[in-house]
Amino acid sequence: MKQYSRKGQIGLIETIMVVIVIIILMVLAVVFYFKFQKSDIESKTQDLADQRADVLLSYVSRMPELQCSFRNKEERCLDSLKIIAFNEKVNKEDYYDVFGFRTFRIEIIEAPFEIKKGDCIKMFKVDYGNYPMNCNEFIIYQNPKPNFKSKSIFSVPISVYYPVNGKYFIGKLIGENYE
Repeated sequence: MKQYSRKGQIGLIETIMVVIVIIILMVLAVVFYFKFQKSDIESKTQDLADQRADVLLSYVSRMPELQCSFRNKEERCLDSLKIIAFNEKVNKEDYYDVFGFRTFRIEIIEAPFEIKKGDCIKMFKVDYGNYPMNCNEFIIYQNPKPNFKSKSIFSVPISVYYPVNGKYFIGKLIGENYE
């Protein structure tokens, strides 16, 4: 029968313990590395979502279908009557590839007279005589995601032209992103 030395067994146990400690440290390092990578990816994803929102708002504000134009020269504003015509005539499915599950609306925030709250497109059809004083909101595109979990809202200031009375009102173009 062979006798094993105690020193050899102790050396083997020490080596196994050092290897186990090194493996535990490596596992912890990998876990922390991927945790930080995940938070970095989430941050970049949010930055990209914000950039996409800015691009979409810019796109909506520069759509020729909605933009003001005088003598074939485009202005930096949206025409209220073009918005109403856009909502009546355009098929919204044509814009799904660009806008997806989002809502874009314009809210008038500064007017020289008091305006009532309400959707201008509906009020234009019902009460044309009091237009634009009978409304303060235009819905350009609306396609909310069914059973959405969260909604992010982004906006930019915009000028809205009312050709009925030849005035400009201050508003904000609001985008709602459904996730």
